[in-house]
Amino acid sequence: MSDAVTIAILLDGDTGYGNFNNMQRLVRKLEQRHIAAVCIEDKLFPKTNSFIKGDAQPMADMQEFCGKIKAGKDAQTDPDFCIIARVESFICGWGLAEALRRAEAYHQAGADGILIHSALSVPDEILSFKQEWGNRCPVVIVPTKYYATPTDVFRQHGLSMVIWANHMLRAAVAAMQKTARTLKEQEHLLSIEDKVPDHSAFSRARHERFRESDMFRRVFERVVETCIAAGLVSGEGFAVDASLIAADANKQRSIPGSEWKKTSAPETASRAMREYLASLDNAAFGAASKVTPKFISPSDPAAQWTGAMRGPAFFAYADNYLIDVKCGIIVDVEASRAIRQAEVGTAKMMIERTQQRFDLKPVYLAADTAYGSAETLNWLVNEKKIEPHIPVIDKSRRDDGTFSRADFIFDEDRNVYVCPNNKLLHTTGTVHDGYALRYRAAKSDCDACAFKMRCCPSTPMRYVPRDLHEGARDVARALAKTEAFEQSRRHRKRVEMLFAHLKRILRLGRLRLRGPRGAQDEFTLAAVAQNLRRLAKLVARPPPQATHQPLQQRKNS
Repeated sequence: MSDAVTIAILLDGDTGYGNFNNMQRLVRKLEQRHIAAVCIEDKLFPKTNSFIKGDAQPMADMQEFCGKIKAGKDAQTDPDFCIIARVESFICGWGLAEALRRAEAYHQAGADGILIHSALSVPDEILSFKQEWGNRCPVVIVPTKYYATPTDVFRQHGLSMVIWANHMLRAAVAAMQKTARTLKEQEHLLSIEDKVPDHSAFSRARHERFRESDMFRRVFERVVETCIAAGLVSGEGFAVDASLIAADANKQRSIPGSEWKKTSAPETASRAMREYLASLDNAAFGAASKVTPKFISPSDPAAQWTGAMRGPAFFAYADNYLIDVKCGIIVDVEASRAIRQAEVGTAKMMIERTQQRFDLKPVYLAADTAYGSAETLNWLVNEKKIEPHIPVIDKSRRDDGTFSRADFIFDEDRNVYVCPNNKLLHTTGTVHDGYALRYRAAKSDCDACAFKMRCCPSTPMRYVPRDLHEGARDVARALAKTEAFEQSRRHRKRVEMLFAHLKRILRLGRLRLRGPRGAQDEFTLAAVAQNLRRLAKLVARPPPQATHQPLQQRKNS
């Protein structure tokens, strides 16, 4: 509930659930969960309902209850957290004088407010108490019995808060009883079905009300913050990877991508279709590639038709994880299309979002070759100042026995390449194909070269392309020769272990929800579960050590 709402929550804490030790623990736990206040009442534990008719109910010892309030205030670390003391003197028949005496004692013990309760159908006792009490501290009431009193009366007498206790719950119970009675009498659902919400009503609440609150994302970030506070995240090294999860889409009902029409009327389109249309400009989906997929599923158009698993092709989404390598905590999770361009763009987005949300920027990033493009390496090295522990995508090696680009030495000061025969290759500065410069040797040098047949046997002269971001690629190549790179490569396996756990233990091999947001919800909840599992395993207290003498020592003695 605390994660789902933004308003303050006041918890009904009964009598504090025991003695002062229980009260201190209650306050600490409520603060951890960002609860605003707790209300405890001065009756004996275990308590009984205030409106049960019969003998007068016993009250707790006043000094003992004051000690419980003091214990709660001593355990309090958040200055905004409040303890409300509920006075049951009117309920138990002790009268106004006792109510005032107890309220003053509780106020002196540290209570931030007084809740005064009455079982009468009129507010006379409450108003008499407020008149005598004045404004020593806020007064809270629960008009369960005197519900006919207009709220303006409470406002005029300066009451601070009115709690309408359990009316929503009681209304729900009444509705269920009525439905059960009708079903028993009529033995069919004809007069019931249209009057009660079905599963689609809850789905609409999740897709509309809860979607605006971004509830699942907030829960995930709260868990990450807890892991950071527990010391499970160092922020020194991150690893990123993606895994394919099958979408809820059928090949038999798909259509060829060339026949797919992106236009659809919003009022008739399905939720998955509306989410697809909204994601066309998203770097993780529509904007990742202009290539038309071979097949598209009308029920989930954002799902990507892929054969990347080297088996039968299927519709899938990519589940992207960004983890801290210290303990394998997932610091960000995102759904994307199941293509490399989308996964790389998502990795950049997750790194920037993690820095913005948690102020975490890694020293190095570990990833596989799919993230080793020149553009990505340049973004890491020159823009983000992050060491890329990533193998470089390099297709310059030749297998026909001729010299590869690695056999040519680049002289950065002179901006030339030096060939194996110590001749120079120059560039005109023209960018070819939008990403590379071309360095050419002189034809006269190649004609007289003894290595021509090993260098350019089928062309008049040799040329060597150089990427505009080759400097960043050189940085990655140099890092790949270090011991730190080998260590980060081993740490990167923790991402693969998380995906294996996701599919084998959590059984998330196929999505149950459709659309980009459906995939995002499932991936986020799975990441929450994995982080909580890791947190419980690493932060749990070790078992107590035995205090008795070991058996072998006793035999020796």
